[in-house]
Amino acid sequence: MNENNVRKSVLAAQNNADLCAAVFAAHGIAVRRDENALVCEGTPLPLYPKVVSLRPGIGPELLRFESVTAQTSFAVKDSFADLPLGQLSAETLFSATWIWKEAPAEINSDAPWKRVASEEDLARWEIAWSASNVRSDAPMFPASLSDNTNIAFFGQEDGEGFRAGCIANLSSEVVGLSNVFGPTNDHSVVDAATRSAECFGAGRPIVGYETHKDAKPYDDLGFENIGNLRVILVTRGAQA
Repeated sequence: MNENNVRKSVLAAQNNADLCAAVFAAHGIAVRRDENALVCEGTPLPLYPKVVSLRPGIGPELLRFESVTAQTSFAVKDSFADLPLGQLSAETLFSATWIWKEAPAEINSDAPWKRVASEEDLARWEIAWSASNVRSDAPMFPASLSDNTNIAFFGQEDGEGFRAGCIANLSSEVVGLSNVFGPTNDHSVVDAATRSAECFGAGRPIVGYETHKDAKPYDDLGFENIGNLRVILVTRGAQA
């Protein structure tokens, strides 16, 4: 990976950690964060990792410590696909690539999708989102998140509710695009989500990640693949 892509991947990983931290905070779950990683100190939410690495080249101590202290098996977002596992018992759940799109020279001030602003709309948005994801007994996105000025929920409505949507989240240098859903992961859905994130990002490049099988619409819209990541499941305290 060249130096520029390393820089972009670090920004993408940090932005993703920002979103994770905000969602954890909305659920009252504490995290700790340093230059190496974001670590959830409680039980992570469904679909969320306990550990997100924030820079390449981290040694084995991070996972070794978390494995010893964890109460159960835990997921790790290995943001640069380079965390040394040593003798830890772990399996790769999936691999993906960080994606990056430069901001357009001119940004339309009107997003193609509605920005979700009320508690009621967010609840309806989550119903549509959860139809294509893992359902949970409690809301994944509490109403307090809609008050976070660094996070925006966007969606396309029809007569029956939201049919497509995404989340955009701001960091100092980039805007993240995630949780894109729709009837199909086609170009029209990805294009509208991208333009909504561009509007919210106000001149920031867009970052996110996609599995290789889902990356084509993003590739076709001009996103660059800037680096690999993986999500792994580490068995608590177990060594091979």
